[in-house]
Amino acid sequence: MKQLLFKPYYFAGTFGVSLYPCSLPGKGPMFRLEEDEMEVGLGIHGESGRRRESAKSAREVATDLMKDISECLRLKKDEPICVLLNNLGSVSQLEMNILAAEIIQWARNAEFVIKRFYSGTFLTSLDGHGISITILRVYDENLLAYLDAPTNAPAWRPSTVTEVDYTKLDLKTKEEEKQVKETDEMKDANPTADGNLVERMMESVCEEMKKREDELNRLDGAAGDADCGSTFASAAKAIYNAKDKLDFAHPYRLLRQVSEIFEESVGGTSGAVRHSIRLL
Repeated sequence: MKQLLFKPYYFAGTFGVSLYPCSLPGKGPMFRLEEDEMEVGLGIHGESGRRRESAKSAREVATDLMKDISECLRLKKDEPICVLLNNLGSVSQLEMNILAAEIIQWARNAEFVIKRFYSGTFLTSLDGHGISITILRVYDENLLAYLDAPTNAPAWRPSTVTEVDYTKLDLKTKEEEKQVKETDEMKDANPTADGNLVERMMESVCEEMKKREDELNRLDGAAGDADCGSTFASAAKAIYNAKDKLDFAHPYRLLRQVSEIFEESVGGTSGAVRHSIRLL
């Protein structure tokens, strides 16, 4: 075991990111972050990180962290690795699953072989809303035997994938992603609608959604949680605030932009369902 632990080169790396810091009981947050900021490289005890950036998507976070760690470890194509996605405290299971998918997608594109993939809450920063990613270079097959060994350790109850088989996952290769991008660009090549007319229609719909907030909440309350009106009113406000950035002359691109607004700004089932527009 000692021979495995003291190899004379880098064999593991960890990098973390958080949208807000942990709070010590009775003392409040350990540092301050703006709503649109994230802390990159923070310590497990809540220490501030190496830098602050504007908040990014799950894909961007996974890409940045995986890229930095793999470059630090000087990983090579087809090299076997283990990956651990750790919840720093208050990240939802939905968010963890999204991040896991993005990490696996990145590893596939980088052509690394994931021998083990772990996801769960292993080491927290109390209620910190963030994650850490650890990559372990499998420089000796005995490492896998040690990782798989039975244990009663209370914190080691990982959701484990023994080996990621990319062929069984709904993931796109670099070439497939390139083809999708080229198809999107072709669809967006020329204006296909009266942009001014579409913009006026969108504004009219948004105004109506805001006006009907109370009525829709009342109707939803008869069979649900009475938030339908508030949900759509939030969507209307977000779309209206972003209208200067929307491409009203290209319906295909416009639908994708609106779906992204729903994903980022609208909660509940409505946000997820309307976001699925971009998958069509």
